[in-house]
Amino acid sequence: MNTRIDVFISRKSQDAHYAKELYDHLCAQGLNVFESDESLPKLGNSDYRNAIDDALDACKHLIVVGSSIDNIRSEWVEHEWGSYLNEKLAGRKKGNVLTIITGNLSIAELPLSLRSHQVFFFSRSNFEKIYAYVEDKKVLAAKEAQRQKEIAEAHKREDQARLRAITEEERKAREQSEIAETRAHEEQRQKEIAEAEIRAREEQRQRELAAAAKAQEEQRQKEIAEAEIRAREEQHQRELAVAAKAQEEQRQKEIAEAEIRAREEQHQRELAVAAKAQEEQRQKEIAEAETRAREEQRQRELAAAAKTQEEQRQKEIAEAQRNVEHLRKEGRKNSNGGTTALYITIVVAVIVLGMCILIWVNDRKRDQYYDSSNTMTPATYGDSTTTTTADPAIGEDCIKTLPVMNDNGGYNEAVYSPDGKYIASCIAFKHPNAFTLWDAVTGERVRTYTSEFGVYQCVFFPSGMFMLSGNENKPMIVWDVTTGEINRTFTGVSRNALKVAMNAYHNVFATISDYKTLKLWNFESGKCLHTIEAASKWDILSVAISPDGKYVLTGADNGELQLRDIATGNVVYTLVGHKEGAAWSVCFNSSGTVFASGSGKEVKLWDHLSGNCLATFDHDGLLNNVKFIYQDKYLLSSSGTGSDPVLKLWSIADKRCIHTFEGHRDMICSIDYDPATGHAITASHDGTVKIWNVGQYLDTGH
Repeated sequence: MNTRIDVFISRKSQDAHYAKELYDHLCAQGLNVFESDESLPKLGNSDYRNAIDDALDACKHLIVVGSSIDNIRSEWVEHEWGSYLNEKLAGRKKGNVLTIITGNLSIAELPLSLRSHQVFFFSRSNFEKIYAYVEDKKVLAAKEAQRQKEIAEAHKREDQARLRAITEEERKAREQSEIAETRAHEEQRQKEIAEAEIRAREEQRQRELAAAAKAQEEQRQKEIAEAEIRAREEQHQRELAVAAKAQEEQRQKEIAEAEIRAREEQHQRELAVAAKAQEEQRQKEIAEAETRAREEQRQRELAAAAKTQEEQRQKEIAEAQRNVEHLRKEGRKNSNGGTTALYITIVVAVIVLGMCILIWVNDRKRDQYYDSSNTMTPATYGDSTTTTTADPAIGEDCIKTLPVMNDNGGYNEAVYSPDGKYIASCIAFKHPNAFTLWDAVTGERVRTYTSEFGVYQCVFFPSGMFMLSGNENKPMIVWDVTTGEINRTFTGVSRNALKVAMNAYHNVFATISDYKTLKLWNFESGKCLHTIEAASKWDILSVAISPDGKYVLTGADNGELQLRDIATGNVVYTLVGHKEGAAWSVCFNSSGTVFASGSGKEVKLWDHLSGNCLATFDHDGLLNNVKFIYQDKYLLSSSGTGSDPVLKLWSIADKRCIHTFEGHRDMICSIDYDPATGHAITASHDGTVKIWNVGQYLDTGH
């Protein structure tokens, strides 16, 4: 390349728009500028590397444009400014090296070799300064001389025009006068130029002093602000420590009060049980006395009936014998008496035999009547030992059962809205009613969300206006509760999102895909923060996020629990307390100080800070759900197998089961609780969602 280039602009493709704006300004000033996107197509050279090297060799000045240190240190850009600096060190280049920075890039981040030359912030107000650095001073002087020459020629042409209009004498007189005026004007102009230069230098010095003072003041304000932030953080930590201490003291006080109440309740229950047992024994003795009295009465009645029957039978036999004797006497008078007598004897015998059979049949019927009456009598007279099992889905425990909405299987999830007015249910199969909203009071269906795929799990946002769902072979979806429309989707979940946990207050949620992959997401940006793959042998079955949004807890099918830091994705600790089953469910209490896990046939409570096991409850069934309720004083757990689908209520202070709720015919898949009504809901594979009156068994202080 033989053409001399005034300026070579080096930049990465991400900063092309900055370079283009500077390129246009310098070209408008008459400079020959090389910028790859603008210059290479004009050169028509397909070998871009050689064309760029030729341009770099032919250029006089170099300008580096960058918005980040990664862009400035990229391979091509570093090659260009590094080559120019090497040429300058070798004495083959005499021009200037300028660096134009923008964005959040600071001068301190620049390489030393660029930082030691002139650096400007990208701004149109700095373009003239940049132009002054790359324009030759001799050229500037020549341009100024040319401009002055053109001005003088213009004045001269004007003078000639005026001179032609006046006489020679007038022309000479005016010429002398104008020469004097011109000289005076020129002297005045030179004086003004000198004064302007002095003022410009003074203004530049003042600007530099002001910039230095401003930078110093900004640094001082920054240090003051950092000190204030540190002070506030320290104060916040002290307040948190005081609050935590007060909370712990209150918790210990509540535990002590709960233990006192529990002992009193236990004493009252023992007294009630003893009184009930005593009453049952008394009722049993009364029932047995009544039974004996009825049996004696029955025996007397049987004996009297048998005696009356025997007397009647003897009377009938005697009458039959008299009739036979009478017939014999009559038969002897008849010539055919022998045959007739035999015939009459047979007839009488048959009659007597029939009467005996009839009497025996009547005896059997009477015995059966008294036997059946004896069996029914205790229930009729209110025997206290007889118990009747009511329909477990009807009564004080189960308030309402939502209708079956799925012909191919049961519900996979049911959750309350934050205000407790609605219940959202979902089915993990492709079905027209896979995602439904119900009225929590009436049990009527409010809305069905159009979904051509199964929905594994759904979670309400704190406002109650939106829901997040994990779906079958589909991305995560945010639904508008009011309209039923899809508000937003999250891509990147390559497989079925079987489990979802969310902390909307801290802008984070977690998903488990096909029990193999755990992903942590930033809700606002939609970006995946971390991806954790399950160990080759073990699946990830359950997930929960701490109330402060800092930790995520997972359970695996080997019973192992892992606590991770959400910011880093690193494991804080691993717990192996479960030995007999998969950890199908984990949850934090409302303060985040304790979490629960369900595995096999046991529920365990753990201290979040130390990881120590605080308590173990035996559920007597394979667990798949646990949930803290009512000020974290109670815990709900449910069974996951079809043979024992029950919901259990536990007192954490007493470490015992308070009540067992029965009514589902198949596996219970989810639990949720509404603190305003004291109602709990369960979704089951039997195709129903049931609402339970859990609050009647809670000690609420009322």
